[in-house]
Amino acid sequence: MNSSSFKLLIPVLVLPALSLLPAGCNTPAAPAATKSDSTQSAPATFLLAEGHLNTTLVLPGELAPFQTVDLYAKETSFVKDMFVDVGSEVQKGQLLVTLEAPELETQIKEAASQWHTQEALFNGSKATYQRLLHTSRVPRHDIRQ
Repeated sequence: MNSSSFKLLIPVLVLPALSLLPAGCNTPAAPAATKSDSTQSAPATFLLAEGHLNTTLVLPGELAPFQTVDLYAKETSFVKDMFVDVGSEVQKGQLLVTLEAPELETQIKEAASQWHTQEALFNGSKATYQRLLHTSRVPRHDIRQ
């Protein structure tokens, strides 16, 4: 490329680029456009008056308690008496239900029977000890005298 063709190429490339630059700030067409826009974008005015709010908002949801507790028996048993309903509010220490456990009652009776047996063995051993202790305190007579 020679220099004369390069000089012709510069205006061809530079002139379209300059046309893309923004126009000046004080263009005469801008005030006319803002006047018509200002009437459309002006906030609506209303008269403010005291009254009651009557807005209702309906949302789907589930009402959940603040605190819940799952109750389980430590032993298998049957419900004998129930003093509160499911979902009722209860207080600390309140009796909720009475349980009946026949297997547990049988175990308690067996344990009581074993305790009585051991108590009888203890009393017999104690009586034998007391008798031996009493006989050991009897003074011995020496035959050599």
